[in-house]
Amino acid sequence: MGQSIFGQFSLLITLAFALPAMAAGVDLFFIQGNTTWGAALIGIGVLMILMEKYVDNPFDAGSIVGETVVEAAVKEPDEGDDGE
Repeated sequence: MGQSIFGQFSLLITLAFALPAMAAGVDLFFIQGNTTWGAALIGIGVLMILMEKYVDNPFDAGSIVGETVVEAAVKEPDEGDDGE
């Protein structure tokens, strides 16, 4: 199923900011040899695109991380287990 016009426009704006950052990161990483800043810029660009694709609301990012951590740390007991 396709995205709405607003969703496509939002992705276009995100790509307009993410791709130059990633291009600068590639230049720093591979051509100039500055691996720290190059990797950081590439990571920021990738993170921007992933946030646009998978997070509906900016305030949801914290709850998604929190739910993942809680699910990994806390296991639900079996239904037949009384806890004794």
